[in-house]
Amino acid sequence: MNFYNIQSDIANKIISENAGITYLQFLEKEIETFLNSKKRKDMVDAYNYLIGNHDILKRKRGLWTSNDSFVESKRLPNNKIVDNQYAKVVEQKTNYLFARELTIECKNKEFEGKIKSLFDKRFIRIFRKLGENSINYGIGWLYIYIENDKINFKNFAPYEVLPFWKDEEQTLLDMVVRVYTIEEYKINGKEDIIKVEVYNKDNVDYYTYDGRLNFENSKSYIDLKDNNKQVNFNNIPIIPFKSSSREQPLLNSVKSLQDSLNLIKSNFVNYMEEDPRTTWIVLKGYGEQDLEIFKRNMAEYGILKIDSYETGAGVETLKIEVDANNYTIIINMLKKSIIENANAFDVKDERLANNPNQMNIRSMYSDIDLASNGLEIEFQCSLEIFFEFCAMYFKILENKDFFNEKVEVTFNKDQLLNSSEIIQDLVSSYGMLSKETILSKHPYVKDVEEELQRIAKEETIQVDDKYPNH
Repeated sequence: MNFYNIQSDIANKIISENAGITYLQFLEKEIETFLNSKKRKDMVDAYNYLIGNHDILKRKRGLWTSNDSFVESKRLPNNKIVDNQYAKVVEQKTNYLFARELTIECKNKEFEGKIKSLFDKRFIRIFRKLGENSINYGIGWLYIYIENDKINFKNFAPYEVLPFWKDEEQTLLDMVVRVYTIEEYKINGKEDIIKVEVYNKDNVDYYTYDGRLNFENSKSYIDLKDNNKQVNFNNIPIIPFKSSSREQPLLNSVKSLQDSLNLIKSNFVNYMEEDPRTTWIVLKGYGEQDLEIFKRNMAEYGILKIDSYETGAGVETLKIEVDANNYTIIINMLKKSIIENANAFDVKDERLANNPNQMNIRSMYSDIDLASNGLEIEFQCSLEIFFEFCAMYFKILENKDFFNEKVEVTFNKDQLLNSSEIIQDLVSSYGMLSKETILSKHPYVKDVEEELQRIAKEETIQVDDKYPNH
């Protein structure tokens, strides 16, 4: 017996064209492919590198034997240093565009006020995480639902989400499958359980997955206190927020550089800790017959046994100098390359020295600014869909019609400013620009409307003081 409705155009099409395949079999094949896909692996790698789980931590040191097998050596220093420049640039790019509150404007002041009420501190935190996901994974996913008459928002981890698109441009969703793992307590202890959620136009279906899907239950996106009120969004309330049309994790651009940086630093500390790499003991007249023993002595003990028929037996040392300057040059080069390939900026840039002017500051921010402009375009498109769902919410709960209202959102980028220079330019523009425009560009003004009200109040007081009986 089927407890679910097939509301996916793609699923219906595939099932109708392939006799014998069921809806669940279709989903099972897609989930298996997704879990083993390179795209998901890249996202999992991005997650691991962000939290510091880098490939260098799996490194082993040892020797290759004559039969091409690797033998790990416990005697060799094996430092595994993670210099997480990747996490630094993700944090930098996220804060650049999402650290400051958004500026929201709408001609309909009632709708503007309601939208601003939704953008509380909790939502700002959710939205910032959404931005971080988009930068780190190439895409973020925001889930919208109504529970007890209150609209709620939730981020989905991108490596858990399998989207089914209606169009080649990947702008319209036909169905969304979420696959994630939870821990459940059993008689014999904790056990990992794979959960699957299938989001379609009208509701979400819940399953467990063990290679086969096992249906649990279904749930509507809208849970109202008034049970007699039957309403729905009529669209999947999951919105993609892309970093670009490529949806490429940032790590793909810098992973080899980050791995090289970790390796160089780890090798340098290894060389500093082990005498065999800096000072070799040469034993003359004690030739070694076995090549593998010879190699192990070199690697683990720093000893070279050689035949010396001319000079006879003896002991000498061979010093190998490790030039720290070479490491410093390579490390600095790698760090700079990570910044450039990630389209970030260097806070130690020489252009920031000696009270930089606004042109120097803009030059330093040029790469991150260009990248953030592209991301902002993608987010503006997704926010249009977001505001449509908000309008649906107010229609359902308050019977208010805001569907044709346009909301303007400004991302306030977090960058260094030469405030004195900007203020001087604004003062010079007085008379050519409106007071509202000048205030909107002023570095010390956060709320233009509030500042205009303060100015009007001060002007009224000044008039009253000058003309007390007017």
